[in-house]
Amino acid sequence: MRKPLASLSLDLDNKWAYLRTLGPGNWEHYPCYLDVVAPRVVAALERFDLRMTVFVVGKDLESESGRDAVCQLAEAGCEIGNHTYNHYPWLQTLPRAEQRREILDAHDAIRLLTGAPPRGFRGPGFSNSAQLLGLLTELDYAYDSSSLPAATAPLARMYCAANSLWSSGPRGQMFGSWTDAFRPLRPHRIDTPYGGITELPVTTMPLLRTPIHMTYLAHLAQYSRGAAAAYLQTAARLCKVRGVAPSLLLHPLDFMGAEDDPELTFLPGMRLPGEAKWALLVEMLERFAEHFELNTVAAHAGLTVPPLGREDTIAAVSGAGDGG
Repeated sequence: MRKPLASLSLDLDNKWAYLRTLGPGNWEHYPCYLDVVAPRVVAALERFDLRMTVFVVGKDLESESGRDAVCQLAEAGCEIGNHTYNHYPWLQTLPRAEQRREILDAHDAIRLLTGAPPRGFRGPGFSNSAQLLGLLTELDYAYDSSSLPAATAPLARMYCAANSLWSSGPRGQMFGSWTDAFRPLRPHRIDTPYGGITELPVTTMPLLRTPIHMTYLAHLAQYSRGAAAAYLQTAARLCKVRGVAPSLLLHPLDFMGAEDDPELTFLPGMRLPGEAKWALLVEMLERFAEHFELNTVAAHAGLTVPPLGREDTIAAVSGAGDGG
């Protein structure tokens, strides 16, 4: 009997994005770790024979290292999605024209690199609103995956404030609202003035509505590895029992340990060594793979998006400078 289809995605947030929003600054030269992360992600996909969706920030495609990293991921069979151009976690507070520009600029940069337009979108910091959904529908996006049905947004803001993890941007609306806990966990259709769009939420713990993505597991493991393992096991079992095929979320920091970048140890989960994080990631993927077939977000949403091969990405990049 075939397992229920679920999805795995990676928000390809770069070092500069963390430093600008949550860190001590020093982001203006756009420091990058994507050249370190991309090979590790590809190795994980090969080990588990997986495909997933990678939501890409357009700004990173201005650099050779950023383009190379995204090409590696596309060549590994990843679906490439839109994560806006400048990764503003307060996207929903911007005027409509600026929101449109953030989406379109990233859209064009991704299409230029890969040769294919992105079909899916995720707002940075889970930014979402009716206006954003309308824009995505107007721009012919097939799905959005910006919803996090959790009640933890106020706690996340309190944690950031208590640990001085703020450096720029409107803070009151970052990470969403406690009312997000009442949003659906399963994929659903949302109507907008421009038509309908599929919403595929990032899965939270059924019943409890607490986050279950890898960053939270790593943060918990800093205090108790046993508690993190029990939490993971409970999440996987509840998803199975409640009939929720999960959409699981990863971040680049899930593939990095404290030894990789001591400057980032202020972030959740970044005091763990890389070996411990890798073991936790393997456990998470194995635990959910017992019950679900992990694939891209597009596949989970019922869409057909062919994988990009090496020839596709190289041809697209080569053609970008040919006057086209």
